[in-house]
Amino acid sequence: MEIQTGTPPEDGRYVAFVGCDSRQIQDWCEPVILSYHSGAWQYMWPVFGWIGPLPPVKWQALIDQAQEYDL
Repeated sequence: MEIQTGTPPEDGRYVAFVGCDSRQIQDWCEPVILSYHSGAWQYMWPVFGWIGPLPPVKWQALIDQAQEYDL
């Protein structure tokens, strides 16, 4: 997947790239999981890019899938 910029096309959860907290690497971004809802990020700082939306999934489905392929 490519990192997108601008406004996401739909509400959902995204891998969003925001500025690093550390002053030593303040020119870099780091990934976080954020919600985009009603035309706005649920985050107070700028979002520089995003990937998504992430698919919703129940934890039990992941456990069942992992057990299915467990050797």
